[in-house]
Amino acid sequence: MNKEFSPQVPYGYKVFIRVFEDDGDEGIQITGLHVPENKDWALKFADGKNQHITLNREPYNKYDKNAVAVIANWKGLILSYSKPIGYIPREIAKEMAKHPPFSNFKACINSIYVSADRNYVSIRINLFCREDIESLDEKDEKNRAKDNQELKSLSPVERGLFDTLLSFCYKVLRQSSLLSFPRRRESRNKTV
Repeated sequence: MNKEFSPQVPYGYKVFIRVFEDDGDEGIQITGLHVPENKDWALKFADGKNQHITLNREPYNKYDKNAVAVIANWKGLILSYSKPIGYIPREIAKEMAKHPPFSNFKACINSIYVSADRNYVSIRINLFCREDIESLDEKDEKNRAKDNQELKSLSPVERGLFDTLLSFCYKVLRQSSLLSFPRRRESRNKTV
């Protein structure tokens, strides 16, 4: 089962981070869906009606003081449910913590995928921030512009050495799996 949603950017908000996975799908993958209890609730959430999510900060979480739980809300056959099903990835939650209060953020479901044998569930969301907050994409753009300006001031020899060193560092980090942050790209004409 594969459900695609068309989340609209809430009024007064903008996209906080635009993430594209290796398979080309857009959205932030909720972590922790492999935990049996979370997976069971996520499967029920996928089968429910009127699905939406809310976010809940967990400053006293023993594993991560910046943890942001994803709460699934849906209507079953008779009752309505509200259950935690996973977390925003740690790196993104850390960035969110830099912009209190927590009400500066909203999230919407992007897609829900459940394998035919129901052993795997994937939920992707879109994350929005208030318009007056600098999004991670805007921050990246400013840093790229600054870096380009600094690189232009290097001599050709210095530039060659810098490129070689940068390439080497990237390969070492990639092989050691320290680069685990989700890949970000410019929007490919997809509406959020």
